[in-house]
Amino acid sequence: MVPAMDTEGKDELGPHAFAATMRATDVVDSASQITRLFVKVQAVFGGGLFLVSLVSFYSWLLLSEKLGGLVTFFALISLFPVGFILSRVLYRRLLQFRRDDEQRVATAQAIASRDPLTGLLNRRRFYERLEGEIESARRVRGCLSLLVLDMDGLKQINDEHGHAAGDAALQRLAQVLNSSIRPNDNVCRLGGDEFAVILPGADHGMATMVAARIHQGLREGPLGLSARTAVVLRASTGSATFPGSGDDAEALVNWADANLYANKLPGKSAGGSESLRDRQKVVTPVVAALSATMHIRDKGLHHHSRRAAEIAVAIAQSMGLGEEAVWSLQQGALLHDVGKIGLADSILKKTSSLSAAESKAMRRHPELGYRVVRGVAALDDVAEIVYAHHERYDGTGYPRGLVGEEIPIGARIFAVADAHDAMTYGRPYRAPLSQEDALGEIALQAGRQFDPRVVAAFIQMVRDDNDGDAALDDHRVEPATITPFLPTIHMNASA
Repeated sequence: MVPAMDTEGKDELGPHAFAATMRATDVVDSASQITRLFVKVQAVFGGGLFLVSLVSFYSWLLLSEKLGGLVTFFALISLFPVGFILSRVLYRRLLQFRRDDEQRVATAQAIASRDPLTGLLNRRRFYERLEGEIESARRVRGCLSLLVLDMDGLKQINDEHGHAAGDAALQRLAQVLNSSIRPNDNVCRLGGDEFAVILPGADHGMATMVAARIHQGLREGPLGLSARTAVVLRASTGSATFPGSGDDAEALVNWADANLYANKLPGKSAGGSESLRDRQKVVTPVVAALSATMHIRDKGLHHHSRRAAEIAVAIAQSMGLGEEAVWSLQQGALLHDVGKIGLADSILKKTSSLSAAESKAMRRHPELGYRVVRGVAALDDVAEIVYAHHERYDGTGYPRGLVGEEIPIGARIFAVADAHDAMTYGRPYRAPLSQEDALGEIALQAGRQFDPRVVAAFIQMVRDDNDGDAALDDHRVEPATITPFLPTIHMNASA
């Protein structure tokens, strides 16, 4: 993924490149100041010499009988061309000095913008180029695509053959990338085993073709590590397209990152498993990995998913859903917000209200999560729950505006569990509601946000369970620990 594994290719300049850049820049600035000062001195000198010449001429006229006046006049006149010639020579030397140092600065800046191992553009230049290409595409209402790549098995190569072999593998990948792109594309090393390719004017289809050429180039050109040893390098890829996947650099990188993560998930060919047990064997480690990722990004998000999953399973069982449907619902509930791992921290961890642009980015997480989860064939139905968990029964939800029975039953059940947990646990900008108030809010939204049958089953389940209040109130966050602010309740609280 995008966070770099080492310091090569990161934003910061290397100490030597940085020092060289600063020294050369200082020299050019000094040379420029000296040149400007010299031009001024030359003008003053010429003007002064001219005035002296006039004075000498009039002195000679007044003292024409004196040989000294004539000698003085010609001596001073001769100084003018000599001074002019010397000043031009000095000026040309200073000008050449300035050109040489400007070349040194350009060289130092080029070195500072390149990854020293592969010669590719580094992370800083990557973001500069990406933002520039996005702006160009926005002006002409065009498109561009972004590919991100991770080299698979680099650690194993380093461990078994040494870091020199690992460096050779990275250089080989860089060669394949350069040979697989168009002249106006940009290849960058983001750091460690992470690379990116900016494809101006390319749609999703073109990005897929470039990715296929990269994989083919790696297969056809094994890396020889010794006379008897050669390895076929492999890389995982993810893609994003402007403007469909996002309208700024950060959104495109996050989208491509999530797509890459989905492509790296195991079990893509395991969709033929017929039994629930077989599916569980494939899916359990995947869900655990994704849940761990969510926990790292946002512990509150992870805990919310687990609590909502428990409530959703209880509702499904009370409605008589089959074992496999209940299991799929449980996985969908655990992973419903997995798309948020692709959101910027500035959005994900913001405690105040989101701006219009931030809300737009937030509303993309169901589709982003769907793309991640559907990377595993055994999770196809789970992916549909993730995709539809913000749809509303009356058709006013997002991202597809599904209505009523068009929404998967698992998503309709989860919507109730999700809202209940959001209301009873509160948010940084809202205190939690009591059990009765939360049930009342859910009942009011029956037929609008929620499936009336699911609402009825949930309320009946709580009332039938004599200990239901206590069970659902476990780990309740006290109002005193929440910012005391109660806006109008929005049932899509986890959005």
